[in-house]
Amino acid sequence: MDQTYRHWIETWFTKESLVGDLNLSEADKEVGRIQAELEDDFPELTVFKELRQMSQVTGPAAQRLVAPAMGRLLEASANYDRANIKLFQMALAIAGFRANSGAWGPLNRQQQKFTAFNLNSYQRGDLDMAIMPRPLLIPTKQELAQEKTAMWTGVKMAVDAGATLEFVLEDAGWTEEMLARLKQAMQAAQPPEPVPQPLQGQNPATVVTQVPTK
Repeated sequence: MDQTYRHWIETWFTKESLVGDLNLSEADKEVGRIQAELEDDFPELTVFKELRQMSQVTGPAAQRLVAPAMGRLLEASANYDRANIKLFQMALAIAGFRANSGAWGPLNRQQQKFTAFNLNSYQRGDLDMAIMPRPLLIPTKQELAQEKTAMWTGVKMAVDAGATLEFVLEDAGWTEEMLARLKQAMQAAQPPEPVPQPLQGQNPATVVTQVPTK
């Protein structure tokens, strides 16, 4: 190397270690502090870790544990759902336009379902929709069975206390359709009323059915 260049390089640049005076024990504490702060700000990072550490997890306890993460999930999913709804509405309107314009040719059974829509369907409100929130934890069959058992036990206690079955079920969130189906099922389960049989030697036309009085 030319002596002139060597002189300027040695003058302008110095050679030092990139590691520096790094205290690993202090650095580990700082990393742990930052990690704990991130976990506090983003509870979804540790929710499943905490669930695995619990020896016995019940449904209500798990729901309370994931509540902070569930809030962030609902916030994020709401943003995604709004965009997805717009995409679905545009797709339905365009599909309806193409189905009615003949661009698809002969329509099959699935394509015929789009003929009810066109490019004006959005303004008429025909494409209004909503995406329901999704749970973070899916209950097991055992938890669902326990929930139903607790619900029907409460219904029985309320009916035994004097409340009507319809009132209790309406208070539990049952719709009129569900109540009608239950009433039909209860009527179908009732045994038919016995038909009186004539005595031996008695004319069947003379058999009188006793009507119970209230």
